Amino acid sequence: LMTTFPGSDVDDVVRHVLVEYDKNRDPTGASRSEEVNRVVNLIIEHFDNRPDESLGVVGFGSKHAERIADLLRLTRVARPDLDSFFSETRSERLFIKNLETVQGDERDAIILSTGYGARNADGTLAHRFGPIANSGGERRLNVAITRARKRITLVSTFDHRDIDPDRVSNIGPKLLRDYIQYASSGGIDLGEAARYKPELNPFEIDVRNRLVAAGLVLSPQHGSGGYLIDFAVKNPARPGSYVLAIECDGASYHSAPIARERDRLRQEHLERLGWRFHRIWSQDWFRDPATEAAKAVAAALAAINDANSEGSS
Repeated sequence: LMTTFPGSDVDDVVRHVLVEYDKNRDPTGASRSEEVNRVVNLIIEHFDNRPDESLGVVGFGSKHAERIADLLRLTRVARPDLDSFFSETRSERLFIKNLETVQGDERDAIILSTGYGARNADGTLAHRFGPIANSGGERRLNVAITRARKRITLVSTFDHRDIDPDRVSNIGPKLLRDYIQYASSGGIDLGEAARYKPELNPFEIDVRNRLVAAGLVLSPQHGSGGYLIDFAVKNPARPGSYVLAIECDGASYHSAPIARERDRLRQEHLERLGWRFHRIWSQDWFRDPATEAAKAVAAALAAINDANSEGSS
């Protein structure tokens, strides 16, 4: 199952760019020329439209990453105004790497490019998926798709319907299929990987009712694909934007030390994605719900004010 962490802003942060397949070029499918061209165009578009955001590019194969870098060097000759984005003095300069070498790197935006996509004589996709098809390939894919802080773009010459899950044995290509479907929907549709959202328990209902009565606009059980935020606080000044994740603990949380450690790591990851975080402990809530509700409201209002102040500066 693919687990996704919800982002705090839904402004075109996850997308899939489907490149038209040209059967007359690169018949081996090792590195699609049309895809290389599109990725370089996306790099230029990024620096033209989002100059304040850092960028990284991940090619699924080393040859494909090298071809992207080579074409970008040629393209830059006509765009000397972009040289500052490639300066070694830049704190987070552009990188172009493959799956094996990207581990540990993060950027505001990431472009993932599969590179392969050869077709059989009948037009169906040849199920050769490079390093992610090997044992442990799912871990490489997971590393690649978690390098972005703000937005991620997946580029390929095929979509999820071209991958037949019955024709691949390792989990890596199956997860790639799920991720392409997810990216194609803008981060909404996880298909078979989606999980049912549970009903709120009495504790959570009480929290929701008190916070809504205090004027907060909440999205309960926010997210999809394996990790849900109990309550996401919406920013009333920016539709589609969320400023605070409110998590409520339960009996299982208190009884399992491993679960507590997992939640700590999840909190850190959510904060990396732009969330502010507030925890409501059930024991404190039952003892003094008014005080705990006031703390949550204060945290939400502070997050809203900070977000709007940053947006106007």
